[in-house]
Amino acid sequence: MSIKQKAIKGVAWSAIQNWGSQVGSLLVFFLLARLLTPEAFGLVALANVFLLFMQLLLEQGFSQAIIQREDLEPEHLNTAFWLTLVSGTLLAGIGIFSASWIAELFGQAALTPIIRWVSPLLIIIALARVQQASLERKFNYKAIAARKILATFMGGAVGVLMAFLGFGVWSLVAQQFVFESVGAITLWVCSDWRPGLTVSMRHFR
Repeated sequence: MSIKQKAIKGVAWSAIQNWGSQVGSLLVFFLLARLLTPEAFGLVALANVFLLFMQLLLEQGFSQAIIQREDLEPEHLNTAFWLTLVSGTLLAGIGIFSASWIAELFGQAALTPIIRWVSPLLIIIALARVQQASLERKFNYKAIAARKILATFMGGAVGVLMAFLGFGVWSLVAQQFVFESVGAITLWVCSDWRPGLTVSMRHFR
């Protein structure tokens, strides 16, 4: 298959991903909005501000480097994977131990346990970063679309069920955990790359 054909196929799968995940997200949102209070959504939104900031620190440009680098070697992938995983673990630890301070910064004491629970998501996100970049490099947008759609619906199903059972704000936290976990597992299943133990600072550049 030529590069042009791969690109066209990638655009098609990206469109399927966007439509599928948006339909799923809207459906889940409408169901959750009937079951949860605005305060629950507000607390998780604040926690997500912190989480998104940490994800920016986690990225470090590895994904784009993997996708765009012409002379990509196994050591590049290994080094990116382990450094991203270590960074994700450290950032998760920072989030857990600084949760009360962050909650105080936002003026929401109820935010403390939520931040402590969403912080480990950074480890799951780190586990998926290099796998997704590797699949994008190979134009395997079918796997990426499957990951997003499957994670959206499964995370939404868990969130709605927990909200129906009265778990409140924790329904939204569980939804995020399932979304990221299912997404990471899907990427690992679809990718044939597995990390080796070699880490080279020469390949860090």
